[in-house]
Amino acid sequence: MLLFATDGLYEATKDPVLLRRYQLEMARLKKVYTKEDLAEAGGNISRGCDDCGWNGMFYLLLYKRTGDRFALDAATNITRAAFDRWVDNELGGGMWYNDERKAKSLYSVGNITCALDIYEASGDKALRDKAIACYDWIESHMLRPDGIYWCDIEREGPAGKERPDDIHEAGSVTHLGCNMAMGILHARLYKTTGDAKYLKRAIRTAEGISRKIVKNGIYLDDRDAWCSGTFAKQWVELVLTLPGIDPKHRALFLKTADSIYKNARTGDGCYGGSFGGPCDGPGSRWDLIGSRAQQAMTTGSSACFITAAALTEGKK
Repeated sequence: MLLFATDGLYEATKDPVLLRRYQLEMARLKKVYTKEDLAEAGGNISRGCDDCGWNGMFYLLLYKRTGDRFALDAATNITRAAFDRWVDNELGGGMWYNDERKAKSLYSVGNITCALDIYEASGDKALRDKAIACYDWIESHMLRPDGIYWCDIEREGPAGKERPDDIHEAGSVTHLGCNMAMGILHARLYKTTGDAKYLKRAIRTAEGISRKIVKNGIYLDDRDAWCSGTFAKQWVELVLTLPGIDPKHRALFLKTADSIYKNARTGDGCYGGSFGGPCDGPGSRWDLIGSRAQQAMTTGSSACFITAAALTEGKK
């Protein structure tokens, strides 16, 4: 998560020190792990589909910044493993969250994102086809009438279907970060196909987030303070630049980033998951349940919004 935040900062500054950190992280990855270690879905490193997706995105970021084929191979192997292990025809398709097979998960957007990136890097059409099938299943099974997506679909239907408005800090039937990822996937498909239906979906997702996952004029870190900011950079680059997107969405993003910096920052420069503050203590629901600013995942996730906001400078 810290390197995802650094990615936005590097794009904004081109600081060679940041690039060197990617190179060092790449060297460490190759020293500590074998390809087999990194390829096991359901193993110690990637226990669930979210772990596979986020690890795959991490490897792809290292490949992007270093060009090392080891990282691309690692991303390809773990992404294939996730689709092979957890996608089946039960419930009509989709990806199970983990081996317990209790729910199919919106967190699979990480795996879909990886598959599309791998296709662009290596031309792996079979993996792209699996990703598109999973994307289509989410669109047909997890989309809510209000334009956002359920986080989990169980055999009995959406988890929390009896309480659809149960969306609050540190607990939610949906997820800000994964909804952003769906908006980004819509935008990517619009860019590659030119089909206006994907543009409409992306704008619909942005509108749904602004209506349902916002509190006091800023985004609500509703479900997972360890990864809500994962897709912030791509949201700025791909969704906020779409034709027809309302400028209010850029304003909402910037207001959230400002609030995180002003209200969710600790004295030693870490960031909590409560975007409106406080950064820690009894006033932060995230801190109370153990997602603390001093954790790399929490501070990295929140910092993603700040570094992504820097990329909007000079843009209307």
